[in-house]
Amino acid sequence: MMNPVPGSSITLVNPQRETFYSGMLPAVLAGLVPAERCAIDVAALAARANVRFLEDSVTAVDTVTDTVTLASGMILDFDVLSLDIGSGMRNLSEQPTQNGMIPVRPLTAALPRIHTMLHEIRNSRRDPRLMVIGGGAAGVELAFAFRAALRDVAQTKITLLQSGSQILPDIEGRAQEKAQALLDSYGIEVRRGLGRLSADPEGVRTPAGELFASESIVWATGAAPFPWLPRSGLVTTGDGFLLTGTDLRCRGTENVFAAGDTAKIDQYPNLPRSGVHAVRQGPILDYNLRVATRGTGRLQRHRPQRDFLRLLSTGDQQALAIYRGRAVHGRIWWQLKKRIDNRFLAQHRPPRAGSVVGPDPKMQATMSDCGGCSAKVAPEILERAIFPSVAALTNRQNPTPAGEAGLSLADRDDAAIFTAGANRQVVVTTDAFPPFADDPALVAEIGAINAASDIYAMGAIPRQALVLAGMPGHSSAAELQALLRGAQTAFDRMDVEILGGHSVRLQTPLVGFTVFGEIQGEPLTKGGATPGDLLVLSKPLGTGILLAAARGGACPANWWASTIASMRETNARAAEMFREAGAHACTDISGFGLLGHTLEMLTAAKVHARLDQSNIPALPGARELAKAGWAATGSEGLRPYLQEVELGAEPASIAPEIALLLDPQTSGGLLAALPPDGVAQLLGRTDLEPNQFQVIGRVVETSFQSARVTIDSSLSA
Repeated sequence: MMNPVPGSSITLVNPQRETFYSGMLPAVLAGLVPAERCAIDVAALAARANVRFLEDSVTAVDTVTDTVTLASGMILDFDVLSLDIGSGMRNLSEQPTQNGMIPVRPLTAALPRIHTMLHEIRNSRRDPRLMVIGGGAAGVELAFAFRAALRDVAQTKITLLQSGSQILPDIEGRAQEKAQALLDSYGIEVRRGLGRLSADPEGVRTPAGELFASESIVWATGAAPFPWLPRSGLVTTGDGFLLTGTDLRCRGTENVFAAGDTAKIDQYPNLPRSGVHAVRQGPILDYNLRVATRGTGRLQRHRPQRDFLRLLSTGDQQALAIYRGRAVHGRIWWQLKKRIDNRFLAQHRPPRAGSVVGPDPKMQATMSDCGGCSAKVAPEILERAIFPSVAALTNRQNPTPAGEAGLSLADRDDAAIFTAGANRQVVVTTDAFPPFADDPALVAEIGAINAASDIYAMGAIPRQALVLAGMPGHSSAAELQALLRGAQTAFDRMDVEILGGHSVRLQTPLVGFTVFGEIQGEPLTKGGATPGDLLVLSKPLGTGILLAAARGGACPANWWASTIASMRETNARAAEMFREAGAHACTDISGFGLLGHTLEMLTAAKVHARLDQSNIPALPGARELAKAGWAATGSEGLRPYLQEVELGAEPASIAPEIALLLDPQTSGGLLAALPPDGVAQLLGRTDLEPNQFQVIGRVVETSFQSARVTIDSSLSA
């Protein structure tokens, strides 16, 4: 981010958008620090550094073809590869034998399970027993943290099981004795020298057959390599870790590097696995990756420090400090640990609700335009260029024979309708946009849902689809496969058959779909709204704002997750409910924003509407980001719509609401005009999700002498 690599294309692969900082896990479990303060938003960092981010994980490396295979099936080419993928848990199979056994890695998956376990222990009527497996630094800290977390459940028995003869085997004897005495004083039982422990349906079993029974077990043993590493063709150690030189380059390769828990340096085979060593490798790895990318220069060598200060939290705002075989315990060491941890996290500046920052003008100048429906051509240009041509063409041609075309381009509706054989009415639409995210499968999945929304808005059911894929010349077959896989995922959910498609080389990627649907009965169009109807919206607004902020590295991970979840939701159920409630008109909310699509509906029906700004729903974070200045690039082209709006307040005072009205929606919801009794029927259903539908306005009479939309503070105004 601070020192870009010119001319390079960098991809970061990580299983989650956020990575939990392991150094503060004990403090979180002890209740000393909130969990949200300990997450590093990797995706946001990647966005700010102009690095492609894929939420995925590596399952194979091929050094012959210089490719990596991801869990999703996608295959990536590389010139230089850096592996810092961590490790699994020693002596624990991938499938634990009981639900109560929690591997502490990966942390993002372990943390919610541990919180649930602690909650169940607090509410247990029996004498609970909690066991921690592993006597290294992680296991010792967890045992202290659980004692602090369960301070109000005094009868809880906490036992630390260690296969070796000593706890904290990487430190010297006197410090071990101090740690053992401290565990005893906190009422934590320690059993050592048990041999290789294994999971059992009833708890944990030793090689001698001794059983430690418990329903609450946290597995915190040492690191184990991922099983695919020895099959990768890379040189590995006898126990399966990647083998590197002091330059962190994998032995036998020129362009593959490894660091952290996944690798061992050949000159330091007994180096303890510690986050301190991994962090110290970072600058060397950074320098050497730049040398390898340039193809010139001399690699630097990493020389691990012989010893370092270890600070182990005891869960009570105290810590055990260990250095060169000596150990002391006290509050000052906790303060030092907290300061070090907070400084490390502060360097990464994760975006958080309540501390939203606006766009950086310098960064915006280098960013590409927003993708998704934000990339649609401005409606003013379409109006001037397309519709006059359609009118002229219609005047020159003979009228369409009755029954062949029900709706066409001249009708300006969501989709065209024509009659096929046996009086079968077919609805057809087409839609395409450039990517709004780095993952082609995700973009295609949501693109397919977005395209099908036009069919649902007409009261029809999508049946078949064609795919259009525009790919840059350097794209691989794997990226096209990922795009098709994402489209298939969406269409399978909607029971739509992909009939075929077309591909073309473009400078920037493009994904598009032509969708055919079948309609039974009369179609729902934009022009059926009547005075007295209520306007009902099926999804909250704000995808354009949130996607723009994510592109700038300013969208918190939880806001991103809710945005993606909304876009992944099809409009099938909403369309069905609207039709059952007697909807008079319907349209989907996409590239023209709520205001543009509402005006289309009102113009078609020759009516006006009053919107209630307090009832307009927004996705989590959309209003906060809009207030900070984030907006999709396509929103500026929608501002002419404001000429048709009468505001009930000063524009500056409701700027976030105006931003929502003008926000281009990717895979947005449906807007329907329903009679009041139909709305009562809809909202009275017992199968509704909370806040699934929102009444945002009312259709009113018009003389076409005033604005077509009036924005009020309440519907009763």
